[in-house]
Amino acid sequence: MNRLRDSTEVKEAAELLGALWRDAAAEAGGRGRGARLEQALASLCTRGGFKHAVVVDQQGLLLAAHNVRVESGAAAAFTTMAAECLERTQRLLEAPAANRLSVDLDLVDRAVTHRFVVDDLPYYLTVACGQDVEERGDVELSIEQLAALIRGRGGP
Repeated sequence: MNRLRDSTEVKEAAELLGALWRDAAAEAGGRGRGARLEQALASLCTRGGFKHAVVVDQQGLLLAAHNVRVESGAAAAFTTMAAECLERTQRLLEAPAANRLSVDLDLVDRAVTHRFVVDDLPYYLTVACGQDVEERGDVELSIEQLAALIRGRGGP
């Protein structure tokens, strides 16, 4: 374990711990980034008529989920698998602008994964919707809001 060498390092460590404590307290009070991301996903689902929505980061870490009927880890794993397929498609077909992958789940429903970039890092949003639902417009509107929340600049 490293030892702190001087008062500057102690102050920096205290500030970091204080920031982590405030973030944890805000999350527990429902005002944190995760809660705001979930609220944004709930709005997206209501506005677009989607059954559920999931957001993960590039490592597959679940950032938020709304109304998933399976365990949230399974929904994050599906989104991560779709993200990997999307990235491989971009490379194999030399189509770097490809940012959307749609999978028919059955004759009625489909899952659509969208890739979006925040501060040079990819994030992935998956929504489940009916085959007849055109999700692009509502998703594009929500991606801007999600990106602002991920950057930490979203509303209260």
